[in-house]
Amino acid sequence: MSDKILNLKLKYKDKYLDTARYKRDFDGKFFIGSDKMQFWQILDDKFPAKYNLISKVGDKFKMTLRQGMDVVVKKGDRVLTKEELQQSKLLNKNILTLDPGSVGRLRFGGKWEIEYSFTKPYVYVASPEEIALAKQFAKFAPISPQEKFTRIFIILGILFTAVGLYIAESNYVPPVEIDFTERLQKIEEMATEIEVPQVEVEQEEVVERATTKAVEEEAVTEQVEEAQAMTEAEFEQEFGLALDSGMPGGEGSGDFANELLEVTEVSEIVAAGTGSGDGGPQASRGAADLDVASSSGFDAGSATGLGDIAGLEGMDLGGTGGFEEVDVAGLGGDLGSYSITKVESKAQFAAVKKRFAGIKMVKEGSVKLEEMTPEAKTELANIDQIVSTYKPQITKLFTTESMMMDMYGTIEFSLIISASGKVEAVDIEVADGSYFTDSFIGKCRQIILNWKIRVKEPIGYAFRMKFYK
Repeated sequence: MSDKILNLKLKYKDKYLDTARYKRDFDGKFFIGSDKMQFWQILDDKFPAKYNLISKVGDKFKMTLRQGMDVVVKKGDRVLTKEELQQSKLLNKNILTLDPGSVGRLRFGGKWEIEYSFTKPYVYVASPEEIALAKQFAKFAPISPQEKFTRIFIILGILFTAVGLYIAESNYVPPVEIDFTERLQKIEEMATEIEVPQVEVEQEEVVERATTKAVEEEAVTEQVEEAQAMTEAEFEQEFGLALDSGMPGGEGSGDFANELLEVTEVSEIVAAGTGSGDGGPQASRGAADLDVASSSGFDAGSATGLGDIAGLEGMDLGGTGGFEEVDVAGLGGDLGSYSITKVESKAQFAAVKKRFAGIKMVKEGSVKLEEMTPEAKTELANIDQIVSTYKPQITKLFTTESMMMDMYGTIEFSLIISASGKVEAVDIEVADGSYFTDSFIGKCRQIILNWKIRVKEPIGYAFRMKFYK
């Protein structure tokens, strides 16, 4: 029996499906069942999920028969009956011993059939000529010099790589992990080192600004005194207008005369249009440089003050600081086309805030406060998200501006947002120990004024940004 191999064939409705062979598909036991994980899956709900069909005991194979299975054994040309199988001790209860000299089949489930048989394994015996031919050609081809060089190069490369890795691993020192406290301490030390030049820069800047402001105030004061001391004839000769022309109250007592003195205190007036000559933009300081004579269409008697000129309503020209920049569309033309350029100062921010009196002021990140309603938290979260998408504009501006002048520190931006989503005013507060140029602050303000932030009602919003060298 040892020289024969057991073969099993599976059929369904007399159609061949598969063959299972001993030592190839199974060894000691062979299982079938309705479970899909079995070697042969029997598609029958009544059949067990796992069933041991064949077992090898010693040098014999035994088939375990299940109730309802019909077995037929044929030895030679003769079919053995159940009694003959029992007499020859091939069938003991439900255990059938498979005789290597017999063939048989097992039927169950009405449609399934398993056949068994024993066959000798095929062994090929080569002739002496084939063996001699194999010995002659069954060897490796000679190696060329190029192949030898390539193999040596690859082997040496592998060896050097292995040695290098070993040396690197032996000398490797893992980095020391720094906890949060040590990192914070290092950051504080770096910040302390930076604070010294910050103070020096600020002091120099303060001295420079104070000197410049003092020179400007002195020049403005001189121009005011000259304008007050000017006689009617000198004024008419200088500007081509009489001080009492169409103005009640006599010489120098009219509102227009007072407004001319007010103009001398304006920090800067920018004119674009047909001025006193070339028609280009002009920067004027004081009444002596203001081209009034060429301003066609200006009625001195009809104006009760520069504050009533179209586009300049509500403008305070009497202060000594925080003046607004005025965009004069046509200084030499119709004064009705004058308009205020939207440049936010602290004074205007306060005025806008007063106009939006009663609005709630919130800060970035305050969505975590427990006293806020869910609706307010949702709206504030939306504002935080929109502002976060706009922040890279300021970061990009800082990167460009800091290439020309070192800047660093923290800035707090306070916004007043109308119900339409428009940023009406911006207040910029620079934290102590910080330094930023006026140009950067002004450009930040202009960028923020172009933002659109959707809100349901007017609201004040503040956020902070840190900048490093």
